[in-house]
Amino acid sequence: ASGRAVSAVAVTPPVEAFASVAQALGHVNLVEDADGTVRKEPLLISHRDRFFPSFSLQLALKHLGYGVQELKISDSISVGNIKIPLDEEKNMLISYNGGQATFPYYSFYDVATNKVPPEVFKEKVVLIGHTGTGNVALRVTPVQHAFPTVEIDANVIDNILSRNFLSRPGWARWLELGVMVFFGVFVSFIIPRFRAGLSAIIAAALLVLWNGAAVYLFVSKGCYLQMFLPTLLLGLGYTVIMSKRYFMTERAKDVVEADSIETNKMLGLSFQGQGMLDMAFEKLRKCPIEDEAVKELLYNLALDFERKRQFNKAAAVFEHIMKAGKYKDTEERVKQLKAAGETMIFGVSQAKKDATVLVQGASTMPTLGRYEIQKELGRGAMGTVY
Repeated sequence: ASGRAVSAVAVTPPVEAFASVAQALGHVNLVEDADGTVRKEPLLISHRDRFFPSFSLQLALKHLGYGVQELKISDSISVGNIKIPLDEEKNMLISYNGGQATFPYYSFYDVATNKVPPEVFKEKVVLIGHTGTGNVALRVTPVQHAFPTVEIDANVIDNILSRNFLSRPGWARWLELGVMVFFGVFVSFIIPRFRAGLSAIIAAALLVLWNGAAVYLFVSKGCYLQMFLPTLLLGLGYTVIMSKRYFMTERAKDVVEADSIETNKMLGLSFQGQGMLDMAFEKLRKCPIEDEAVKELLYNLALDFERKRQFNKAAAVFEHIMKAGKYKDTEERVKQLKAAGETMIFGVSQAKKDATVLVQGASTMPTLGRYEIQKELGRGAMGTVY
């Protein structure tokens, strides 16, 4: 036989009373993976340059009428028309049929007391073993975390008798490596060239394609591929690249927004200085009103509107400031300005002369150009003197 197998350092024979009448003997060792899960059966164990078959393999051979001397061992075990695929250590991947009790169970007491008819066991492989939690060491398997050993043996025997094998062909490792390289190139060089939405669609399609192909090969062909590592590489790589792009974009956006805010402030002040108050308000309202400096600029702009006797516009600016909370005397000013806008009429009766351009309670004086109006001095046929 070629290849290496799990090596044994010693052999512990069974009880002589059983061994003397047994048709064949097999080892009962199980090999656990690094995570403690039993996924494979060591069909052959090496000891002193000889291969010793497992209990499950011996039992399947006896049921089929073959002897251990008829086995042909290479990268697989062949006997008759059965070919059992093996890994490099002569292990067979176990195809579990499901959870516990996938095969008929009978109580030993019921069998011993003839409560179970003998015909039930005719031409069947019968395994005798403990299944109770306190009587046997339970194993961890992919289908259940507490699996009796006798049930594992039953699954192995059923795999051999029904030719239901899992295999990991030699090209599987190269395929997985190639997929990981492709995903690495995709993450490093292709994703940065596309928009986030399009790259997410492509990445999702690749994940579905890879995992779908792996599941199809596993279910229909019994070919086992390690899906996790390529999937982890693509998923984690995509997340890192997108996160990096997001944070870089956000930083660039913050810089642009900061420059835009300062530009709007400067334009607003420039328009305000030139007397173009409406345009100044249009620029300043684009700035965040949570900023105290912006509130102060808007407050001064509202006072300029008030000096120009544009009470509704002044009230609108104060109300815009109040969206970020109370600031100075904005609430009182809004009430005064709305009242003034509703009641003030130029050129009313002589009893209202002093209120022609002055608002009761106003703290700012109206202006005409660069002049500040104190009060009305008189009026004649040609006009009014202030």
